[in-house]
Amino acid sequence: QAMRQLLNLTQKTCVEEYVKDFEEARYTEAVHNPELDETFFVSQFIKGLKSEIQGHVLSQLPGSVNKAAVLA
Repeated sequence: QAMRQLLNLTQKTCVEEYVKDFEEARYTEAVHNPELDETFFVSQFIKGLKSEIQGHVLSQLPGSVNKAAVLA
């Protein structure tokens, strides 16, 4: 269930709220599945952003969720 929540998470309001929700889902999933790497989480974070933001963040090739959040 934690993985499903993370995979289905999308930005509905502001970026700050999405970052908060994503970090909560990320923490829950990391507890159950510690072998997931930062690349997985970065790609899921970007995938959940609103479409008008995704391209701008993706073009900068962020190496961490924190960097992707700052770019968003």
